[in-house]
Amino acid sequence: MCAILTPSNLKKNFPRAVEAIQNHHYVDDFIDSVDNHQEAIQLAKQVKFIHAAAGFHIRNWSSNSSEVINHLEEVHSENQKPKDLTATEKILGMYWDPNKDTFVYIFRFARLRRNVFTNDIIPTKRELLQVLMSIFDPLGLISCYTTTLKILLQEVWRSDIDWDMELIDSLLPKWQKWKTVITHIESVRIPRCYSHHLSEAANVELHTFTDAGEDAYAAVCYIRVAYQGNYDVIIAAGKSKVAPLKPTSIPRLELQAAVVGARLANKVQNMQRINFTAKYFWSDSKTVLQWLRMDPKKFQAFVMHRVGEILETTEVSQWRWVPSKMNPADLATKVQTHWDVPTWFSGPKFLHENTSTWPTCNNLGELNKKEIRHHLLHINESENIVKFNTEYFSNWRKLYRAVSTFILYMRKLKARCDRSKPP
Repeated sequence: MCAILTPSNLKKNFPRAVEAIQNHHYVDDFIDSVDNHQEAIQLAKQVKFIHAAAGFHIRNWSSNSSEVINHLEEVHSENQKPKDLTATEKILGMYWDPNKDTFVYIFRFARLRRNVFTNDIIPTKRELLQVLMSIFDPLGLISCYTTTLKILLQEVWRSDIDWDMELIDSLLPKWQKWKTVITHIESVRIPRCYSHHLSEAANVELHTFTDAGEDAYAAVCYIRVAYQGNYDVIIAAGKSKVAPLKPTSIPRLELQAAVVGARLANKVQNMQRINFTAKYFWSDSKTVLQWLRMDPKKFQAFVMHRVGEILETTEVSQWRWVPSKMNPADLATKVQTHWDVPTWFSGPKFLHENTSTWPTCNNLGELNKKEIRHHLLHINESENIVKFNTEYFSNWRKLYRAVSTFILYMRKLKARCDRSKPP
């Protein structure tokens, strides 16, 4: 008797492993997360078996659990031992510390001159761009820091210097401040696991905050896990963009931030295996909240299209107001001079409390009518004069009767039209 391994048999016998291989394989890297040690060991063995059956041999296993590591060592040959917990792993370009199960940021500026980050030399426009592009942050978890460099690069662009020219004196203070910040970013630790209580959670919510300033606009998503009267809140993703070179009003930038927030929340939801019980969107712009409560067709094209896009993936009831001082997205809309920003990574204080403490707003104020579409009706007035050809009448009396009859008819017709008009 022999058993033939087919996709249908594999899916029937190893459903969890097949799902993991299909959805959590990235080129030649396999990454997954489970709730306990036993499940991790079983999943690793099944994944290894399926790959081996197809002629692929998975090696260099790593885990944040020493128990899992010890079991994996038993099923691997001597030259394929999994790595220990002491080394920082590089996963899809990001650095992961398995010992503490946190993401860390390690920067490698190999192509830059060694003394760019000292006070010995002034960086050029090209080197500034190299610094920004060397920071790999696909989830935008440190957008609160990288926004500063984006704003600085835009100001360098406005100065119209050549690629290999040094920064002008007016931009050097901002560069010096950002250098101080980047030296501390490598000490930032972001937990990989959203919460250790997902299995017992009563509610798992996705909260998205949006904000805009004169220099940039941003959005940031948090996952809030409620269990036994406690709350775990952690950042899931962030996104920031600099404001356009062409001056744009703050309400429009706030609307742009809301668009970014809606897109970001949609991506986070599609990436996760978590079934969110609720989604919330927070903005400190009352104007944007008013626009979302109106028919998009009433606005000019810029607002109409963006409001329409937001309402395609969100509900009006999901949007709430938050004071600016409580909005963590504000940290990614301006030049950041402080590296210690715990609110960005763990969310505002009220998310760690009961819903009764959440900010509310019963009055959104007057509507900004500048974006309302105005319908203009062009009326061309022409003076139509009724002319009677007197040659058709044999005498003046007949002409008089014809004119009087016409006038009487027009009066009756006008009276009938007036009665048909609504009051």
